[in-house]
Amino acid sequence: MRSPRRLPVRKLEVEKLVTYDFSMGDPEIRRRSWQMRRKNRTLKAEPNAAHRAVAELEWRW
Repeated sequence: MRSPRRLPVRKLEVEKLVTYDFSMGDPEIRRRSWQMRRKNRTLKAEPNAAHRAVAELEWRW
C-alpha cells in the first residue's frame, strides 16, 4: 500500500514522526516522536578508547 506521495505507508508514518510540520500539527504524533527519540541508543553513547586517545593527542598539541 502506498501513500498519495507514492511512499510506502510505513515510511510515511516514520516521516510523520521526524517532520516538524506533522509534529507541531498533531499532539499524538508529537508524543510518539518524543517517545521514539527517548529510545534512541545514540543518546546514551559514551566515549571509547579511540575517542580518549584522540582527545589526549589534541591536548598534547
